[in-house]
Amino acid sequence: MPIDTSTPIPIYYQIKQEILERINKGDLKPGDRIESEEKLAKRYEISRMTARHAVTQLVTDGQLYRVHGKGTFVCKPRVEKSVATLTSFADDMKKKGYETHSDVISMTKMYPDEDVQEILNLKAEEEVFCLVRVRYANKEAMSYQKSYLPVKMFPNLDHHDFINHGLYETASKEYGIDPIQAKQRMEARTTSGAIAKHLQLDEGSPIFFVERITYSDNNRPMELAYSWHRGDKYIFEMKLYRES
Repeated sequence: MPIDTSTPIPIYYQIKQEILERINKGDLKPGDRIESEEKLAKRYEISRMTARHAVTQLVTDGQLYRVHGKGTFVCKPRVEKSVATLTSFADDMKKKGYETHSDVISMTKMYPDEDVQEILNLKAEEEVFCLVRVRYANKEAMSYQKSYLPVKMFPNLDHHDFINHGLYETASKEYGIDPIQAKQRMEARTTSGAIAKHLQLDEGSPIFFVERITYSDNNRPMELAYSWHRGDKYIFEMKLYRES
């Protein structure tokens, strides 16, 4: 697409749209390196600042990513997840055609703190399983998850395989307990420490933090889960309706 200087559309935006069109057509594939800002500036006969603005916009939009000393590359497609439906990680990934597995970091039987007790409606003497996993799609780390589940609902849960099988799948097949509804809270955060390491991210990288309380039949809380989703891999989508 040639640059049109007679239109009110900013030049940086025209360049951005041309690069985006090449990505959408498949001319630029995930992992491909794009031209340097200097080469873009020469090709379009514009300033490097304008070229940098176009590239930065695509980085911000999650279409490109920069590697220090190496250049700017095309991102892999991000997973679009609806927040209006109750689905598992495995279900979301399989709908996209991705192969999934998990690394189980730990599975511990413990007495929960007061906050977890209250959320899961437990007595002080009742234990929970704490399952910590890193979730993968096509061998790429996507999410770090910590789940608390009542031992009284899921006895011997620590005997099951959560590397190749999902939690909701196991709850349904082995215990006859299905998730019916959930309450969810989301925050934009930055990652650090062990979570950054497990997700293969630099310190300070953007993530989506999600707290979810899942309920089975009769409004029984069956799981409290904390999830840290990679900001460069996820797009959360919701439908909004105007109040009448």
